Amino acid sequence: MIATTVLDQILDGLAAFPHRTSTTESEKKAAEYLRGQLQALGLSPALEPFTAPTTFSWIYFILYFGFALAIGVHYFSPILGFALAVLLLALFVGEQLTWFSPLSHLVPRGPSQNLLARLDPAGKRDADRRLVLVAHYDTSKTALAFSPGSVKYLRPIFLVSLVMIATTLVGLGVHLFRTALQGHALEYMLLVPALYFLYASALMVEREVRGQPVQGAADNASGVAVAVDLMRRIKEAGGLPGFSVWLLLTGSEEVGMAGMSAFLQAHGQELDRKKTIFLNFDNLGAGQLTFITAEGMLVRLPADPELVRLAEQLSREEPFEDVSGRGYHALTLDTLVARARGYRVLSFMGLNEHGVPWPWHWHDDVLANVDRELVQLAAEFAWTLIQKLENLFHSR
Repeated sequence: MIATTVLDQILDGLAAFPHRTSTTESEKKAAEYLRGQLQALGLSPALEPFTAPTTFSWIYFILYFGFALAIGVHYFSPILGFALAVLLLALFVGEQLTWFSPLSHLVPRGPSQNLLARLDPAGKRDADRRLVLVAHYDTSKTALAFSPGSVKYLRPIFLVSLVMIATTLVGLGVHLFRTALQGHALEYMLLVPALYFLYASALMVEREVRGQPVQGAADNASGVAVAVDLMRRIKEAGGLPGFSVWLLLTGSEEVGMAGMSAFLQAHGQELDRKKTIFLNFDNLGAGQLTFITAEGMLVRLPADPELVRLAEQLSREEPFEDVSGRGYHALTLDTLVARARGYRVLSFMGLNEHGVPWPWHWHDDVLANVDRELVQLAAEFAWTLIQKLENLFHSR
């Protein structure tokens, strides 16, 4: 009963905010609320400030409009058009893999903060082992791409974007090295990606002009509730043998996982890549409880194979028979940042038959639509998995 009380308390408390949009005063107040809740559990959380883009829309507007501009420029200067497209490709890949994000410093930025609480082991043995429980507490806003009829097509739309980028680079490259093709049908074919990128740019503008902040009960008050409840369980059990346990509640995840990037920049030197495990909880409001076997929109980055095997074993036991594993490539998660840097990760989500969360970045992401039994199941499954983590190191 205590676990249910903590889960409900965090769910209800975060959903009481109209929104927790990244870098806003509401996000800061939500962080203060969570700090108070963690202090009430006997933890000593620290707020760690950083700055982040106020939205991801303008970053991708620059990228998409830039590709359309490169196509236009090439009619006057093939070299300049091709060079611009190659630069944009590098920036696009950097954004997707979280390697670098220079464009994030060209758009409006604001203050944000992570919340970090630690439980260190009683002795020094294996003190370099880390279990990091992760959930983002910020929320997003609505956009046409996330409307109920469109959200299941996010992955196909992204693949179309990749085709359009490839078509652009091939077309501009051919024109650069074979100027005799000027006036050829290829010239007119480039109008297709040009129009597509203009449309994609318009979608980014629409999100900023018409998008409304969402309550974010599923995304991601549900994940925060699970992460906090797990930290409570570990503390009441006297810690986790062999591990220093960190609870990381990230801000500004919705603007390109900025909170996770800031955390790793600040604490990366303290974390051994082979001995640090990130368990991430995101959007557990409805659907089927799913452990994410691989993530990444551009490149498939697998979760830690030993963590996946452990989750698969548990999913064959009662009462977890309905839990399953699958890849998630519709959008990005905080663990993408850690996985791209070589850490051991596993994420948990609630996914529907289309492999996407629901509710998600839409007006229906409210407390009334959260399946509290799913949230409870996620907490129980993760708790059972955590109690078996020590076996991963004994088996290595």
